[in-house]
Amino acid sequence: MRNFQACPEPNRWQTSAHYMRQTARCVYDEDPTNSDEAMRVALIEDIFIKSWSYAVLNKVFFWASLVFGLLVLFWPTLVAVFRVEPVPPTDPDAPVPKPPLVQRAFAAPSMQTTVTALAALCFAFYAHYKDKQAVSETLMRTVLFSAQIEQPLIDRVLAEISEMDRGFGFAKALPQFENKGQ
Repeated sequence: MRNFQACPEPNRWQTSAHYMRQTARCVYDEDPTNSDEAMRVALIEDIFIKSWSYAVLNKVFFWASLVFGLLVLFWPTLVAVFRVEPVPPTDPDAPVPKPPLVQRAFAAPSMQTTVTALAALCFAFYAHYKDKQAVSETLMRTVLFSAQIEQPLIDRVLAEISEMDRGFGFAKALPQFENKGQ
């Protein structure tokens, strides 16, 4: 049994993937000639790369969804506050001036719909990348804490890594919507 007690405490700002990578290096990097230990570290390093990128994308879309969500919430108030009525001309035959393009675009219902759609899209990407980050961290835990690295485990891990390498695809989301009307 490995001594996980000797590894440093996790930093409160690091992700689980960072901590598991640090722990794997601490526990299994002692003997580079041991193929089991070398395989564990190599697999964890490969998974870490994916987990790190998922964590970055997860954070980007989290903050974007938060900003767009707040915009959706406050958009009607912002339109009312910044709405400027055109001043009618003193000459009845003169054309009524239009508000500037920015004000017209800001008040357009299509703009509010666009902001709402962007908020929904950011929430969807956030959920997708959060799920992928959780899957990669769970895979790292499996490799880190399994008793032995055997071929069935390696095959399963490599299949999961291959799935991660495929990335995001709308084809994966479509089957969820195909049977909804039946």
